[in-house]
Amino acid sequence: MSEEQNEYRGQEFNKPVYVNGNPETNPEITVARVPYLLERYDFDKISKGGGFWTNMANILLGGAIGLFVNMIAKLIGSKMDNSIVFENWEVYGFIIALLLMGLCYLIDYCVPNEKRRIKKKIKEHFEKS
Repeated sequence: MSEEQNEYRGQEFNKPVYVNGNPETNPEITVARVPYLLERYDFDKISKGGGFWTNMANILLGGAIGLFVNMIAKLIGSKMDNSIVFENWEVYGFIIALLLMGLCYLIDYCVPNEKRRIKKKIKEHFEKS
């Protein structure tokens, strides 16, 4: 067995060294690069949903799904019972909802928003490091 060593100053180590006891009473973890200090405002913007246009597109997506289910149900019902009439406005409503939803997603993609600005800032921070 090797002799226990109490002093580790000025030495160069090429393999792990096991130290008996607590080498430090308040250890600190350090990172090789400067950490990104995330503010509460930035965290809220990143963790919460998108902006106005994203919310509008999601609402229209829900409407389009509802119109599609209704359209399919009426189509099946009209095949089973002649008194149920499948009308063109149902198809038009579904198509208009899809077009408006696509337009909202396009506007959201083109218009700058706070969430994308913060994500870009964080990405630039880590690219520099």
